[in-house]
Amino acid sequence: MSEYEIIDAICDKVNPLLFLLTTGLLINDLYSRTFPKARARIGFLLGGLVLVYGFLYLDNQFLIWASFGGDYSTHTAFAIAMGVSISITTRMTKWIIGALLLYSLVMLYQGYHSILDIVTTSIIVGLPLILVRLLIDSRNLSQGVEQIPDRSY
Repeated sequence: MSEYEIIDAICDKVNPLLFLLTTGLLINDLYSRTFPKARARIGFLLGGLVLVYGFLYLDNQFLIWASFGGDYSTHTAFAIAMGVSISITTRMTKWIIGALLLYSLVMLYQGYHSILDIVTTSIIVGLPLILVRLLIDSRNLSQGVEQIPDRSY
């Protein structure tokens, strides 16, 4: 097996693992009865999937990325959506950011996408999700409520 094939096999596992982690955290939230965190995670999971596949649909219909020589990166979009949903548990945020950056570098190394593809997809999908997440955090803090509790450890 060549280096390319080994890295390709690893990359094929990233998004399914992120989805399983998100689902596992959601199940844990429900089991431990941390319903505010579960609601937030479900909202980000569903909202993220709507953004990911909504933009994929729009790009397929209107060739948005092709119009400037790019390619919509579904892998990047999905990873960001799962990453934001996972980051409801604030202790994991740094790890998720690191994993997403590493995943992006590997996609560049493998030639799956260009920097333009990854950056534009990250902005269009990630920005709304991150802004809503920051809004939720700031609203919780302004109401004197600590961030969504992390009891998953």
